[in-house]
Amino acid sequence: SAKENTSAAENVKSETRPKTEAVVIDLVDSDDEDYSNMSMPHLKREVKVRDVLLI
Repeated sequence: SAKENTSAAENVKSETRPKTEAVVIDLVDSDDEDYSNMSMPHLKREVKVRDVLLI
């Protein structure tokens, strides 16, 4: 499922890259407590990896 999530993320990024980058930056600026309150906590790890790739 990790590969599927990555493919979906890449597709979204290629279609609306500015919006995706804005979302990633917003999540990275948030505290860890904000991640635990997210409806999909598993996105925390994916967001961090995507942030590194974008940088």
